[in-house]
Amino acid sequence: AMWRTASADARHGTPTLHLRLLSAEGEGGFPGTLEVEACYTLDDDNALRLSLTARTDRPTIVSLTGHCYLNLTGDPRRHGIGAHELPVPAGG
Repeated sequence: AMWRTASADARHGTPTLHLRLLSAEGEGGFPGTLEVEACYTLDDDNALRLSLTARTDRPTIVSLTGHCYLNLTGDPRRHGIGAHELPVPAGG
């Protein structure tokens, strides 16, 4: 299934992108119709958050996860992850 609709809003001053899909009964061999929504939100601390929800009309297995591959440099010529650094504030 592919994302069918996309919408954006800024409720409460928080920019949010809503992606929705509808997987028809039998798609992928699973019973029932599956509706999924992924919401990407950028909060006041510049943290990107992902919220995933799903509804089905028949008992079925649903395991949702996000696989984000973002170009953090903003340079469209740099596609690899090699030049990115991730600080991890951890006690020693």
